Amino acid sequence: MVPTFGIRILKNDKDGNWRRLINALTGEVDSSDPVPAAWIDLGDPAFGYPSVMDTIIKGAIPVLPAADTTESLNWWTEICGFKETFRDATPPNYAGINRGEAYLHIAGMRDKELARKVGDQTMVRIAVKGIEAVYAEYQKQGGKVHPNGALQSKPWGTKEFGAIDPNGVCVTFQE
Repeated sequence: MVPTFGIRILKNDKDGNWRRLINALTGEVDSSDPVPAAWIDLGDPAFGYPSVMDTIIKGAIPVLPAADTTESLNWWTEICGFKETFRDATPPNYAGINRGEAYLHIAGMRDKELARKVGDQTMVRIAVKGIEAVYAEYQKQGGKVHPNGALQSKPWGTKEFGAIDPNGVCVTFQE
């Protein structure tokens, strides 16, 4: 049971004493309590506010492996049109990028062979609006489409194309 905030109505009992003014953080009403309660659930959509007890996941930021962080950063910014948002140093070992509402982090790995193995097993999907324009822009910037990843409509309802970043990460742009 998710607790709600409530306010007890002030009421005189039979002896003329005031009973419970506030009863907060409980959704349970004591049925033996002779004082009626007026409960307001601030999480009710009618009020337009999420309940204080509700959590909201606002997004996810995938961290992609990189044998060469600079090369990866260049591919994402020059070919895919992302903007660099931060880096830890020059040359970077860890960097952040974004385009629109998509955010990614790129993490360099000391063991280059391991970075490639991890990259070869990593996939990321990026949701876009205007997939045809993104596809054309990607190719105009020199991006290579995966041999099995040409722009196409899929049975699961997306239109998408695929690419491989410099570290072997399979990147799918979808609408």
